[in-house]
Amino acid sequence: MTEDLRDSDQRRLLVVAYHAPPGRAIGGLRWWGLSKHLALRGWRVHLLTSQEGAAQEAVPSGMTVEEVRQLATPNDAYRAFKRRLHERRRKRNGPSQAASAGRGGRSDSRARDRDAGGAGSREKGPLGELGRDLGGILAFPGEGQGWILPASRAVRRAHEQWAPSVTVSTGPPHSVHLAVACGRPPDRSVPWVVDFRDPWADTARAHLDASWTPLVFSRLEASVIQAADHTLTTTPELAEIYRRRFSGSQIGFLPNGVDLSALREGADPRPRRERPGSQEFHVLHLGTLYYNRDPVPAVRGFAELLRTLPESERGRARLSFIGTASAAYRARIEGVAREEEVQGHVEAPGPVPREEALQILSRASVSLVLAQNQKTAVPAKIYEAAGLGIPALVITESGSASAGAGRRLGARVHDPSDIQGMARALRAAWSGEWTGALPPGVSVDYRELSADAEALLLRTVQRR
Repeated sequence: MTEDLRDSDQRRLLVVAYHAPPGRAIGGLRWWGLSKHLALRGWRVHLLTSQEGAAQEAVPSGMTVEEVRQLATPNDAYRAFKRRLHERRRKRNGPSQAASAGRGGRSDSRARDRDAGGAGSREKGPLGELGRDLGGILAFPGEGQGWILPASRAVRRAHEQWAPSVTVSTGPPHSVHLAVACGRPPDRSVPWVVDFRDPWADTARAHLDASWTPLVFSRLEASVIQAADHTLTTTPELAEIYRRRFSGSQIGFLPNGVDLSALREGADPRPRRERPGSQEFHVLHLGTLYYNRDPVPAVRGFAELLRTLPESERGRARLSFIGTASAAYRARIEGVAREEEVQGHVEAPGPVPREEALQILSRASVSLVLAQNQKTAVPAKIYEAAGLGIPALVITESGSASAGAGRRLGARVHDPSDIQGMARALRAAWSGEWTGALPPGVSVDYRELSADAEALLLRTVQRR
């Protein structure tokens, strides 16, 4: 392609994103925010999503949103069958068994995938492994299974009727990339950028705990990267891994961020001292507890802080885990809180709507980010805390991508074993010594990051 891309008629971007507002999935905000600001820079953007209600969201002139409905799948029927079984057990065994069987996230996409017999099937021995393998086949390739075919048709239709100059697919769920691979023009005349917010194989193991997933998803990941014109990651660590594995492919990274204007609109507008609970010291984990996110070190670090405070001040301190959590996670939180004798200060009340979650986050004293065993991925909550000017305590290994991103954004980063270090960080926030202000010259605003996205998209098109 050699046309002049300064003309907005030629700067036409097709974005394929399973998640989008008003959904709760944080991953849906990345290309939503970038798309809005690219439209403000003169691009025409058409975004395909599975999210119901997305087409009614406010977007700038030049951006359009199309909702593409999913098809029902055999896995949906299987999940419905399991829910009916749970309901029968609830009626037979009473409310205590019901809470154990059904609590913690039937509305959450990760929990839905685990219902297929993958990560949620923890029976041991050969039969347990066989059940996980068969359940994984039924759920393959994971979340978005029923969206691949209708999304691929929508991609094909968009190419035929709207003629984009470049296409972006963003995952997880990485089944989105399969939809674009099936729907893009056979001659591959339109450049394709694939955006990996997390590695495919790692994400797959979180959803489908079957013996064959690492090999199969690694091969799918390789086939998509090799077919794409450019691969984007959210961290330099993952980009470097991909460069070593796929030396002939174009690999780059564009960090996550936040739509700062939208984030501040959703936050409590009052000065911090006038907000509800302003005299409270609230440590908040906001989001789903799953995979390797271990809340136990955070509870121990919080308990260590309480022991350093005068008894008259301890009532002001509270640690909350707000979001989807399985019964097993809730039991771990309650158990370690009892062990540390801080059960009156620790809570796990469950998920809340995103609008309410932003209000709660904006009033928090410290945002807790759990990123254990995530070498190449960075939870988006780091960027939301940075955008709101809230101190972020990141619990992760020192060499991880989350550690690097946290330090760059002014967060305090501690290894999961460093309980005393966590307590010192919390004490610094308690005293006001640590305020959470961004370091000079650092931005997390998609308005500014959209300039980097634009430069990458133009380079990708002009290489054709």
